[in-house]
Amino acid sequence: MRITGSISLACLLYAFVAPGPARALEYYPLVAAVVRPEKASVGSRLEYVLRVSGERLDDIEIVPPDAREFIPPPRMGPGAAPPASAAVPLYVIQSVERKEESHERKRSVSLIMGIVYYRAGRHPLPAIEIRGADGIEIGYKIPEVQIEARNPAGEFQEIEPPLELGGNYYRMLALAAVMGLLAAGGYLLFRRQEGRRTKAAIPATPETPPLDEFLASMQAIRLRIRTQEVDAGEYVLEASRLFRVYLSRLIGINGMEMTSLELAASLEGRLGEAARSRLGDDFDRVTGLWDIAKFAEFAPSASSLGENLELAMELGRRIAREARRAGL
Repeated sequence: MRITGSISLACLLYAFVAPGPARALEYYPLVAAVVRPEKASVGSRLEYVLRVSGERLDDIEIVPPDAREFIPPPRMGPGAAPPASAAVPLYVIQSVERKEESHERKRSVSLIMGIVYYRAGRHPLPAIEIRGADGIEIGYKIPEVQIEARNPAGEFQEIEPPLELGGNYYRMLALAAVMGLLAAGGYLLFRRQEGRRTKAAIPATPETPPLDEFLASMQAIRLRIRTQEVDAGEYVLEASRLFRVYLSRLIGINGMEMTSLELAASLEGRLGEAARSRLGDDFDRVTGLWDIAKFAEFAPSASSLGENLELAMELGRRIAREARRAGL
């Protein structure tokens, strides 16, 4: 009996003192990854979130993918020329953000990536490297996303008038233009008569504000889309050029030779991080379609072009408000 009691006591003490698997796992980090949404179309922006949580995260290293643009090697036989689609990236990582949170003893580190896929199919998300204090890589289940093509046939579709005013909108523009010309003519005549008496010079006509010029040009493109006088390639080149000219005049940059990512960085530099955050998703949606429409296998529909044009015009108005708020 004494021997049995001693053994039981020794086992009990060992359970409290010895570092068993349960105590070792107590400090092992938990890793979870999700993508939102899990099903999207070509060119849509996704949010890829990796979360590492635990008690001891000081020595945990989280490394995002090196390549912001990934083009997989083409599959072809010896001597064959690569297909045109080989130039289309599988995905482009548009943004990477790191966030840390803590609650009592628990901590978490999240890596949030904005990513756009440009090829249809089911694809795994890019792997994110995680290493513990011992340098050993920590594995996790990599999520997958289903990407569907946008209008694979590239056919034009009927679209509704984007403005509630319909045809009255253009009559109002024409009436406003006529009234403006009459007012300008009366003003010049008045100044000329005044000049004869006072010998004062007639002031020069003021320059058209950047926003007014941009909106007027985009409205002209809208008419050409409705009458199918412009295809997707022509629209993308013209809309992208007008948008870059507008930003160059408004905030004082040379946007004609910039990529979309460089334009976004210039906006943040001139207007501030908060303004860039407010403009973020719409800016990426507008420029994202222009970027992918340059590839031969992606042909957006007339409906997509119309939606993009309306969003670009609204984005131009919001950027003008942010510029006034920043004192530009």
